[in-house]
Amino acid sequence: MDTEAVILRGPKDIGVGALGLTDPGPGDLVVDIAWSGISTGTEKLFWTGDMPPFPGMGYPLVPGYEAAGEVVAAGSEAPFKPGDHVFVPGADCFKGARGLFGGAAARVVTDARRVTPIDAGLGPEGALLALAATARHAMAGVHTEEPDLIVGHGVLGRLLARLALAAGVPAPTVWEIDPGRMGGAAGYEVVHPDNDPRRDYHAIYDASGDPKLLDPLIGRLAKGGEVVLAGFYARDPQPCGNRCPVAQRPHHPSGRTGRCGGRLRDRLHRPRLPEDDAELEGKRMTLDVPNLKDFDDRLRAEAAEEPTLEVPQGEPTKKTQIIAIYGKGGIGKSFTLANLSNMMAEQGKRVLLIGCDPKSDTTSLLFGGKACPTIIETSTEKKIAGEEVKIGDVCFKRNGVFAMELGGPEVGRGCGGRGIIHGFELLEKLGFHDWDFDYVLLDFLGDVVCGGFGLPIARDMAQKVIVVGSNDLQSLYVANNVCSAVQYFRKLGGNVGVAGMVINKDDGTGQAQAFADAVEIPVLAAIPADDDLRRKSASYEIVGTNATQWGALFAELAENVAGAPPVHPTPLSQDALIGLFDGKETGADFVLEPATDADMRGKNSKPKKSLEVIYDEA
Repeated sequence: MDTEAVILRGPKDIGVGALGLTDPGPGDLVVDIAWSGISTGTEKLFWTGDMPPFPGMGYPLVPGYEAAGEVVAAGSEAPFKPGDHVFVPGADCFKGARGLFGGAAARVVTDARRVTPIDAGLGPEGALLALAATARHAMAGVHTEEPDLIVGHGVLGRLLARLALAAGVPAPTVWEIDPGRMGGAAGYEVVHPDNDPRRDYHAIYDASGDPKLLDPLIGRLAKGGEVVLAGFYARDPQPCGNRCPVAQRPHHPSGRTGRCGGRLRDRLHRPRLPEDDAELEGKRMTLDVPNLKDFDDRLRAEAAEEPTLEVPQGEPTKKTQIIAIYGKGGIGKSFTLANLSNMMAEQGKRVLLIGCDPKSDTTSLLFGGKACPTIIETSTEKKIAGEEVKIGDVCFKRNGVFAMELGGPEVGRGCGGRGIIHGFELLEKLGFHDWDFDYVLLDFLGDVVCGGFGLPIARDMAQKVIVVGSNDLQSLYVANNVCSAVQYFRKLGGNVGVAGMVINKDDGTGQAQAFADAVEIPVLAAIPADDDLRRKSASYEIVGTNATQWGALFAELAENVAGAPPVHPTPLSQDALIGLFDGKETGADFVLEPATDADMRGKNSKPKKSLEVIYDEA
């Protein structure tokens, strides 16, 4: 079997020629290549002859490690069939030429374990899989920040920008000096570096591959910022004129670490690329990799111990109480918080209300139905305009209550929880930890399964949690999930507890009270299901004031919220939760009937022959 392939016979000697292919084995695939990418890093160095020597290198060589095509034959042990479309990261299958990469050929033979199935509709974009993985890896890892500046608007730079937008963070700025590559931006701005005066970037991702840019990029960082080297570099970037080796991503043992000659405490990272094995040859490397195995063992040992102490109740080191309020969507968290915060302000307290729900409707009742500009959206707009976000852009006040909305990505365009995390990062930059408030109330969606929405519990950002529920199964299911999350992070050393429950739209049937008793948390207030409250809420009227008949109710709630200590709840099992309700309503008396293979196959069901031997009873 033969193929036509691109053959690099030596430096600057390239052509197309026929080559024989090795015979495929039982685990191999024969793939007709439809598209192949060209690397302007690795393969360019092979073309110029500047690639440092390493095992497997030599000429003649078939290049190409980014290819996509269709399977035309599959071995008996290969989990593919003819007609499948796959990404091929190169192949070593040629007679008379090295197949160090080997994807730039009309047909290849490759081990089925090396390929990745892709959608046939991707067309030429299927060959970008490895590059997309490189972009994703550049943004992955422990304690990494998404880019707010990307250098280079080539394919990798565009992928990085789109991944940042998909993560729900503010749109990054992208630098490009080639006018021909400045087009094609979608949702972010591409500028010439000479037209960008900013010198406060927190995460700069270089996709240019130019080591000479490192000094200028460090000069554009905020204190404590980082530069991520995402390109391919012909030599180690050396900032400041001193030897300052690149610190690789910590979970890829492939780099050396160093400090940048007395300059800012900048962190330099470079993602591990497929072609990086050349760096290993003849070099002594030191690894700055934490012992994650020991760390994991310590965490598991700690989690296995059942704590016996309640939440510490010592003297607080700061007077501000940060309280996270959770509940099912539509249960009345925003109604409760708007009126509670207004009452607290009437009592002379300084209150900050922060909406942490992607719907961004926490503050609408407080502001008479007016939408509050969100932090994430405002940050994106200001970045595009080259301006800084100021407090007055995102924080507004009424009746002594200060309020803001974190916001989130547009529907279907990002992770809401990741947007919450980024929103709090922006708050920290605005000086959140220096603000002077008696109470900070956080309105969170009850889905604590998502790490972003579980942030106050997981990271001890709040001293206590309050759940809002009603006499219905779904709202109590969410409240029980919150209690489970608190208990889980308690076992990991967390200090957040549940201060209690607010029963909203209480119709007197008692399930919410029974739930609170069962999980051992107090009821802070029971707000009745009343037409007057419903009408006033619908017309954006504040009732949490002493000027209304409901003032005493919210005054009592404010006192209970302030004084309730965080306690450790006892979450219920699913059956115990359903047991709070009448079995006729929930189907609690239903017995599960297992399905059979014949049930699933329906009309296609046929008896299956078996080698099983059944012995009659003696």
